Amino acid sequence: FVPTKKSNTQSQSCLLSRARTMRHNWRARKKDRPVLQQFSLRLYRAMSKSGSNVFVSPFGTAVALVSALAGSRGDTADQILKALGVSNEDELLHEFDSIGRALGQLSENHVGLANKMYLSTSLELADSFKEAIHRDFYAQVGIVNFQGDPTLAVKEINSWFQRVTAHKMNAIVDVTDINYLTRVLMVSTAYLRCLWLDKFSEIYTTPMPFYTDEGEVMVQTMCSRRICNYCHVERLSCRVLELPCMLDQLELLILLPDVQSDLDFIEDNILAEDVQSFERMYTRNPLDIMLPKFTLDQLVTLLEGALRDMGMQNIFDPSNADLSKMSSDANLCVDSFIHEALFETSEEGLGEASPVPSPIPADIHKFRVDRPFIFVLLHHFNHAVVFVGAVRKP
Repeated sequence: FVPTKKSNTQSQSCLLSRARTMRHNWRARKKDRPVLQQFSLRLYRAMSKSGSNVFVSPFGTAVALVSALAGSRGDTADQILKALGVSNEDELLHEFDSIGRALGQLSENHVGLANKMYLSTSLELADSFKEAIHRDFYAQVGIVNFQGDPTLAVKEINSWFQRVTAHKMNAIVDVTDINYLTRVLMVSTAYLRCLWLDKFSEIYTTPMPFYTDEGEVMVQTMCSRRICNYCHVERLSCRVLELPCMLDQLELLILLPDVQSDLDFIEDNILAEDVQSFERMYTRNPLDIMLPKFTLDQLVTLLEGALRDMGMQNIFDPSNADLSKMSSDANLCVDSFIHEALFETSEEGLGEASPVPSPIPADIHKFRVDRPFIFVLLHHFNHAVVFVGAVRKP
């Protein structure tokens, strides 16, 4: 899923007009059944145990896992399907295609998702696996000499990684990530530079306090008045703000705990269907929004452990993995799954920024993000979680 580059001749006004038309069409056709939301929530919970900033692409991770599914049988395949929350891979392929096409309309300067399975030259691959991985699973396979030339293998992997991330990230593996036993290495990457439907004006960006568990820090904070979808969720003791972005193909949800609450309470109580139910609770009101600028660049070292916690034990265990649809080689398993994600917010957007009057009228609600929060980036049509994370310290 690497977006194609857009022509520079497209004007912002044309893009904005197209985006607003797309919003109407997406809203009219939205699905009732969430896609991968249970998987996304479980993955987020498993990774948030670290207590630090968290960022992962459940959609990108799922695509990589379905690629691995092409080579799996028996309990190994069943564990992957159960973790994803589906009965077979056909349930996901159509959804993957629609999201992939939507993201493909966006500039590679703003978004990209890609995954690749690197296999050792020592493996004898089944022809049916090679056909399936290219025909059905939107993935790539690379053949490298892990054992004979690990330095060259690392160079090839990082060259691919730089290319698919438009050189926004430089390296995802080093020689310490492989050894003479490595035969299957899965690599996944996701990056997004948020392009708002209506931009924030840089002249109103100012340092504001952000209150972490360790104390107060000053962060650059974007300010804007706009009419947005907004609600208070009493059961979760939080407020939810929806901000359309990325040609209105995606929407960013900010889950801000109430002053007397915290992220732990939301994480402990949120349900997969809650993300979809917010839409029924929204009201559209003028809001004064204060949102910190932040960049998360994270090599997700906890991903393999999180997937194990979600029941995917066999695929990483040479004694139990069944990858016989991939190769007949003995004791074959996924030796490592490396995922790197980059998420960046700035003032950049398509529409003109709204002015921020001073003084602010008393009857205008304020949505000031000045404490740890959760963000969820959804695909409009099927509610698939493309990115999810928590910012505890910008």
